[in-house]
Amino acid sequence: MNEELVGYLKLVRPSPVAANAVQVLMGAYLGGGGAALMHRSVVAAATSMALVTTVANVVNDVCDVRADRLNRPERPLVTGVVSPRAASWFASGAAAGAVALAPSGTARGLIVAIMVLSVGYSFGVKRLPLVANGYVAVLAGTPVVLGAVVAGGELRSAAVAAVVLIVFMFSYEVLKTLRDIEGDRHAGFSTVATEWGARVTTRIYRLTVGVFAIVAALPLVVTPAGLSYLLLVVGGAVLPSVAIAARMDSTPTPPTIRRALHILVICWLPGLLGLEDLR
Repeated sequence: MNEELVGYLKLVRPSPVAANAVQVLMGAYLGGGGAALMHRSVVAAATSMALVTTVANVVNDVCDVRADRLNRPERPLVTGVVSPRAASWFASGAAAGAVALAPSGTARGLIVAIMVLSVGYSFGVKRLPLVANGYVAVLAGTPVVLGAVVAGGELRSAAVAAVVLIVFMFSYEVLKTLRDIEGDRHAGFSTVATEWGARVTTRIYRLTVGVFAIVAALPLVVTPAGLSYLLLVVGGAVLPSVAIAARMDSTPTPPTIRRALHILVICWLPGLLGLEDLR
């Protein structure tokens, strides 16, 4: 495969792009049932959200080149496979496509808002410890709500799913600052890890995982969630998160952090699929 094409694929990061599109579909299902998934507007919204995520990822990489020289030296902007100028034009094209494909009305306004907020993260918000982590987490939960809005159904189940996703992502984002600590220090970024060190960051991570475990368990009591939710969300995402937090040293090594993040990414898919049981 052409090296430049591979570079653009790495720049886009297909996994989070696909995950956010799936979240829109999940939100549509929670709001309008299986029939909603066949609506053209829902498919358009999912595709538009995939492009919004592409924009966010590319802009973030353009802004993070200095830090990525240490944190992620394999990224295409660092290796030179893709130039920052070309990446910026690519992001502009993806942004135009996202707006063009977005359903009209409220959904389009939400999609444009999500895109603007996502870009805003890279240009300033990311330098605010904890605030940046919460900001990303909230953005990560919005596609589910967007799907329910496009489906035109009730928002309660989608809102519950979004809260579960937000708390999970907040803990994940806090842990990620430990992985990126050296490059972020080199670039002069202020993060939880660079400002307060590994010990405090690990404590905050453990606290957020505890909150995630409580929040994720609540739907079993206050919603129709049943066996599927119990197995996929609690068993597939909550228990691995708790196990990782409990076994992690106060000053974890880089390989330990990378392994933990990899496991959490794998846990994301069954947890996401288990949210369908909230309907």
